[in-house]
Amino acid sequence: MSKKCMWIYGWAMSTQIWSEVIENLPDFEHHLVNFSECNEINDFYKVIENKLKATPGEWTLIGWSLGGMLALETIFDQKKREQYRIKSMIIISSTLKFVSQDRSKGWPQRIVQRMKTQLLAQPEQTIKQFKKLVFQSTDYPKLRGLFTQNAETDFNLNGLEAGLDYLMTTDLSSSWNQFCEDKNTIPILWIHGENDVVCPLSPLSITNGEKIIVGEGHAPFLFDTEKFICLTKKFLK
Repeated sequence: MSKKCMWIYGWAMSTQIWSEVIENLPDFEHHLVNFSECNEINDFYKVIENKLKATPGEWTLIGWSLGGMLALETIFDQKKREQYRIKSMIIISSTLKFVSQDRSKGWPQRIVQRMKTQLLAQPEQTIKQFKKLVFQSTDYPKLRGLFTQNAETDFNLNGLEAGLDYLMTTDLSSSWNQFCEDKNTIPILWIHGENDVVCPLSPLSITNGEKIIVGEGHAPFLFDTEKFICLTKKFLK
């Protein structure tokens, strides 16, 4: 039986973001999380848990950006980890805490709050501006244009607002430290792009896995897709 992979995308994105990567990983069973019906923070957790419930077996969670934080929260709950047989995880350009007064470690909360205000007034423009920031280092002009020229997203407006609230309020640092002290931790591959201005490269230590730098920016799976796929295949096998 193929290994099951759950792909969890970031704020303002859509399942389309994974298309090229998944096409190049045909030996695995892929399940895409969709946040289109999420209106509040708790809905994000429910979508992930419902996906886990629907298909029994062993899972690898793959989370990018906000999706990486949600994936981490899922495995921090040992009961869920064991119940749903989550056996490994790939975290892409994510963080334990999105906001920080130190811009080298995160975004000042006032900036995220201002972004939330702008979102409610001009949602399409806010999403376009964010996507330009996310994909500015993408090395493929076709892909960069595809993801930055429109405001297409699987999130509704309530979900976008809830996502920003999540980023402003969530701090996984203590849960991460406790998880790393657990002798039953699971293998983790932490992939990050250099010079990531959305989730700055963290000095995070990995206890039961490894941390690898792939290319530039916040979307390393697009910047260096070939290397990302190679690393993913090696980790999953």
